Amino acid sequence: MVTTVERKPLTRVVPFVLCFCAAPTAALLILIWRQQWILFKHLCFISCISIVYLCAILGWGRQILNRFTDRASRQDHSDETALALVLGISALYLIFLLFALIRLYRPIPVALTLVSGIFLFVHSMRGTTNEAAYTPSDTFDKILFGAVLLIGGIVVVFAWSPLIFYDALTYHIYAPATYLRSGGFVYIPLNFSANMPIALQFVLGSSAAFDVSGEAYKLLAALFALLMAAASTLIVKEHGVRAGLLGALIVVCYPGFWLAETLGIIDLAAAAFLIFGAIFLIDALKSGDRLKLLCSSLSLGMAAASRYAAILWVIWLLFICFIYFLFVLRMNFRVLLQRIVLCGAGVALLILPWLVKS
Repeated sequence: MVTTVERKPLTRVVPFVLCFCAAPTAALLILIWRQQWILFKHLCFISCISIVYLCAILGWGRQILNRFTDRASRQDHSDETALALVLGISALYLIFLLFALIRLYRPIPVALTLVSGIFLFVHSMRGTTNEAAYTPSDTFDKILFGAVLLIGGIVVVFAWSPLIFYDALTYHIYAPATYLRSGGFVYIPLNFSANMPIALQFVLGSSAAFDVSGEAYKLLAALFALLMAAASTLIVKEHGVRAGLLGALIVVCYPGFWLAETLGIIDLAAAAFLIFGAIFLIDALKSGDRLKLLCSSLSLGMAAASRYAAILWVIWLLFICFIYFLFVLRMNFRVLLQRIVLCGAGVALLILPWLVKS
């Protein structure tokens, strides 16, 4: 029996939404019962900031995606969401970089950018509400999907813990917060780490415009770390929905990932973008899809511009893809070289601002 994914009205998605919200809701109810009103309001506040960020990223991404392709021609919803996510966070990255370069990197421009993303998100969802809900059709797959979402909700509760991770305190959130106070890039004395590429940290750390505690950044880092589960489903999507859900369940259950998600370590998010980039690159080399080639470059670039170690992985990936497609799949040398070089050039452009700044 082949398992499929069905388009269904949003009312059919409610049980899965409740699965994800179960643990956070229970935690908030406990705070209400214990009358911890200050902590309750703070957690609701940083959660709202995170929701605004996610909607703004998807709004910008879907708007750009709609400019590239016709919605009616897109069949793979998982790919569409991943493409929109990569395009959206890349758009925010470039916009915030521009603000920092022209000395307009302040809370109000950041807020206006996010509000614009919200409007774009609402506009992109108009008329597509009943088609945007995807749920597994098989009972066992529904249980797997619910379990993944339930554990994801528990991760959110763990991410509500205080910000204590050294790297986040010294430069992941500290550097963007300093740039926000200064209106742009400034030299941070006696802080060598602040000179390293911090693309994802820069985008998510812009939440310091609204939350000086840095815990909104930590929650966003944890939510982006959950993209590892989404990346695992894309890796095995050719083997069906059940294989993807099993992969996602393994990822969200892995104890090592829980520690990184709880502390707000950005490495998992960077790894997810590496995987997205690899998947898009392979698809682009096979099909010649320019949009996926662009998204592969952006995704790999965001990863490489967030952690130096990712640069080595990107170089290795481009080399392996070149050898495999040239000698195994017998792809045309000139076409293959052109696509690999274009992808590598895009990655280099995303890293370049940080190298120049340093």
